[in-house]
Parts: sequence; structure tokens; C-alpha cells
Amino acid sequence: MRHKKGFSCTSAKLPSCRAPPSKAFDITKKSACCPPQREGKYRIYSQQSVELLTFIKCAQQLGFKLKEMQAILQDHRGQELPWDLAMQAIDNKKQELMGQIQALQQVHDGLVEFELSLKDAQMQCQFEHLEKAR
Repeated sequence: MRHKKGFSCTSAKLPSCRAPPSKAFDITKKSACCPPQREGKYRIYSQQSVELLTFIKCAQQLGFKLKEMQAILQDHRGQELPWDLAMQAIDNKKQELMGQIQALQQVHDGLVEFELSLKDAQMQCQFEHLEKAR
């Protein structure tokens, strides 16, 4: 896989990756987990790097930030992915999302109550207006 800053990722191994952010590539370089080879001005990534970038891309699409990924991969040096850390991060992210869902549900419930009270007030105003017209 070749990657030149500013150009899109064209590997068939990453069909969903139209233009992975340079920061995702930087994680692999900074952590030295899958350092790219150089061929002129291009970086050549190994199959392991492609798989790691796919993992990072999927995680980003599911709400993980690059800093969170760096924490998971910081000690990954070309070894097997730290699955236990990834699973713990997934559990943490799910708990975080459940908290957000509950908070949003409370806001939704409040809006429903507010809407009903406004409808009741509107109906009372209409009845009062009709009674005064008599």
C-alpha cells in the first residue's frame, strides 16, 4: 500500500478507506508498531499495517478517537493486537454510550411532557376564549 500525504489510499485491502487521515498513519509510525518502508517519496505499508489501519478506521467509525486508539496500541510493536485492551475499550465505550442514551431519553421524556403541558394550556386558552365570547 502506498501513501503520500494529500493523496488517497488506493489499496484493494482497504476498500472502505477512501482517504484515511494522516494521523491514522502517524499512529503506526509513532508507535513503531508497523513502520512503513520507503520507496522514493512513497511509504510502503505491510499487510500487517493495512490490517492495523483497517482496525483503526473501523474503531473511528464506531466513535473511538485517535488518542483512544493510541492508548490501546501504545505498546503494540508488530505483535498481535492487544485484544484484551481493545475489548475493555469497547466495554467502556458501550457504557459511555448507554449513559448518553439515558441522558437523551430523559431529555426526550421532558420534551414529551412539555409538549403535553403546552397542548393542555392551549386547549384551556381556547375554552376560556369560547366562554368569554358567550
